[in-house]
Amino acid sequence: MKKNSKLLLLFKYALVLIPFIWIAYTVKPDQFKTVLQNTAPWTIPLFSLGILATYAIQGIRWWMTIRAFSPTVPFFHAMKIHFISIFYSIALPSSAGSDIVRTVMISKNNDTHAIWAATWVTRVLSLIGLCTVAAFGYFNIDQVRAIENIGWYAVAAVAMALLIVILSFSTRVAGTGGKLVRRFIPQKIYGMLVKIQKNVVIYRHKKMVLLSVFAMTILFYLVYFLTLAVGIAGITGRFAFSEVCGYGAVIEFICSAVPFTPNGMGIRELLSSQMFSVLGFSSEQLGVYVLLLLFTIVLKLVGGIPLLFPEKGKKS
Repeated sequence: MKKNSKLLLLFKYALVLIPFIWIAYTVKPDQFKTVLQNTAPWTIPLFSLGILATYAIQGIRWWMTIRAFSPTVPFFHAMKIHFISIFYSIALPSSAGSDIVRTVMISKNNDTHAIWAATWVTRVLSLIGLCTVAAFGYFNIDQVRAIENIGWYAVAAVAMALLIVILSFSTRVAGTGGKLVRRFIPQKIYGMLVKIQKNVVIYRHKKMVLLSVFAMTILFYLVYFLTLAVGIAGITGRFAFSEVCGYGAVIEFICSAVPFTPNGMGIRELLSSQMFSVLGFSSEQLGVYVLLLLFTIVLKLVGGIPLLFPEKGKKS
């Protein structure tokens, strides 16, 4: 058992380090220095502003979802917990890690099953929103520059989204699937999943909530990919918003589906290298872009600020 754990840990380290080593190997120091010096001075300020804006949009979207069942949850309390979860996500695998942290934290004083249902609905709508933005980008990309088999990736993502929607909101399908699942998991966990699914189904009658949260999801992805496109424009001089929407959506989908490294680190850089290659950018430009992606770790430290100001009656 210990041997398997060590192998898994070694595999995770390899996933993180190998892409960075490979990218560094392909970069020529002199040209890298030139690209870095020629990067527009507004790149980091605008990139930082965009990333922080996406953090805020995520928090507002989550609060809107949980208010469907817990209308008494204060806005600023929810936002505080959300930013704390972003801080912890620095070391957690995939973006789902921060979802778990904030859900556990806010469930202490609210209906646990309802909060988990809200988190799940947010994830489902995120997947649908990602597919929507990816479709926008893909159909606006010059087909000559299209990544090989990107269409199949898109089809796989849409198929998965439809399957998850059916399993989430259909009591009949969920009931049939539940009978199969309960054979392989403990009864207590199965009972919790059934209660969560019942809360998820209730969202079918809260269409305005779903539409509002979906609109916020689309806004989140548009701002996020716009921020990446602005960062790339500052480095390369070319604004490639459609391409970033198309390729970036695939990258985010894969990073979320492969929860082996902290927030997709290493995997995201490796996939970004393919995007840069297809778009005709140099390895040195990719190197600067990777530094920009690493800068998001510094921005996530903002989420640690609420930890310095514990609520009254609580110790830090």
